[in-house]
Amino acid sequence: MSAHVGDEHNSADLHDRVINHIFGSGLTLAGIVSAQQVDAGTAERLNAVIVQLDAAVRDLRSAAIAHVVEDQRESAKRLGPVPPEWRRRLWRLSVDEVFAYAVAGHDFYRAGDRMLWAHESDGLLLSARSGTPLARRDGQVFYDIESGLPLYYEDRRAEPGPGALSEHGS
Repeated sequence: MSAHVGDEHNSADLHDRVINHIFGSGLTLAGIVSAQQVDAGTAERLNAVIVQLDAAVRDLRSAAIAHVVEDQRESAKRLGPVPPEWRRRLWRLSVDEVFAYAVAGHDFYRAGDRMLWAHESDGLLLSARSGTPLARRDGQVFYDIESGLPLYYEDRRAEPGPGALSEHGS
């Protein structure tokens, strides 16, 4: 088991490094094009390469996310119902129900289907599928990125709120 965990960690580290290298290369090329250091024909070819590099990064992220989602499905089958020892819960402000939870760490799972939904990083709630920012944190509240309206508040009580999953499974 520990070798498998180490392999997954090394794989994730390699994945992150490859994406960073590809992304960095795209930024370098974009800098060359924007500084007008090349003729128009070369700039057009470099822009085409930048588009291909962006597609490669998207493909790598999609493959990694598909792997994580499949792992989560398998884990959910093995583990059965989510235990009540949730450490972090996101409540929807609009209907005052648990929408997502994190057992440990910064990965949030939807309460309705226990699928990986988002990851919290640097005060932002990022989509697990695309990495797109969904909301920003201010204290215990997450606000919509575009409208600034409050969406979720975080609850860290040791026990689930009243009817958290039994009544509100979606």
